[in-house]
Amino acid sequence: MLPLRLFVYDPEKDNLANLGRASLWPGEVYSLGSLDGKLYLCSYPGARLSVYDPKRPLRFGEEEDANPRDLGPWEKTSIDPGR
Repeated sequence: MLPLRLFVYDPEKDNLANLGRASLWPGEVYSLGSLDGKLYLCSYPGARLSVYDPKRPLRFGEEEDANPRDLGPWEKTSIDPGR
């Protein structure tokens, strides 16, 4: 949802939980995928990649132990297409 936030919906409890930020950009997730129990998100603008592990506590950031962790831009040309 905008601005870029992760959320979880539990249909059995009809409960929506806002998990907070998932990227340093204020846009939205355009692509996502999962691998080894983690969710990888690519957000627009800037093609920033983030990873979220639902088994770990929430603490957004760029540090190694952050969750979700902003991994940075996918590539330099995504930030400045004129390069």
